[in-house]
Amino acid sequence: MDFTEKTIQRDIKYSGRIFTVTQDIVELPNGKTSTRDLVFHTGAVAVLVIRDGKMLLVRQYRKPLEMHFLEIPAGKLDGKEEVPLEAAKRELEEETNLVAEEWVKMMEMVSTPGFCDEKITLFQAKNVTV
Repeated sequence: MDFTEKTIQRDIKYSGRIFTVTQDIVELPNGKTSTRDLVFHTGAVAVLVIRDGKMLLVRQYRKPLEMHFLEIPAGKLDGKEEVPLEAAKRELEEETNLVAEEWVKMMEMVSTPGFCDEKITLFQAKNVTV
């Protein structure tokens, strides 16, 4: 069965530098209508660094949960035009003061496709030095 939803109307609720929030009215496959709250994001990168058999993690404060987390280095793209590899290099250096000689694109993922289109590109940084 085709579960495609047709957008009938889109109302932009918020538009900022990182994301836009809309409320869409959609037509469902059965002909009924429903509402979808959606987030359109500029995108992000994440960097996997493994040195001496250990994964590099950074401590980050995350305001939505008001907690610190241990994460791999990561960050948002500075607009849709920024190349993910350049953003990954920038984030690694900003968050760890490290640079890598070799970069491998591992995958692209969408972590919350039910309401958000944020695509995260994961890179592995190799031969990392200060």
